[in-house]
Amino acid sequence: MLVNYFTRAEHKTVILMIGDHQPGLDSEVYDRMRKQGTQDVSGDKYTVPFILWGNFELFPTKFSGEDTPFISPGYLRQVLTEAAGLPSDSYEQFLSACREQYPALNGFGYFQADGVWHEIEEMPDDGLLGQYRMLQYANTFDKKTKKRFGK
Repeated sequence: MLVNYFTRAEHKTVILMIGDHQPGLDSEVYDRMRKQGTQDVSGDKYTVPFILWGNFELFPTKFSGEDTPFISPGYLRQVLTEAAGLPSDSYEQFLSACREQYPALNGFGYFQADGVWHEIEEMPDDGLLGQYRMLQYANTFDKKTKKRFGK
């Protein structure tokens, strides 16, 4: 009903709908998935579906087409801004650069652009991922650092 309403709206509208983490399963289920060759249980366990819709042609993004993108929820703001054709601040520009090298991160680890999974213990404290950690903290808790990044 929401999408139908905005399909007819005169003003431009973008809707981003995200799900929550998939339901938790017993560890036995994940163990069986590992034994059956499921590639990355840690990454799959925290998959969050989303839909990005607009009542106008959204700017082209890497997520055009029918393929479901592989992305972390922390990047969705940047994707929404890009798709809607809105100007990006320095924080969103950083997220875009980070997403290119590390398309998905979660509390267990991260994927590199080549699809290789790394456990959280392997995450470096320097470089892009170190900056990501610092900025995620600042974005959540540190108002002074936020202002330095154009927020």
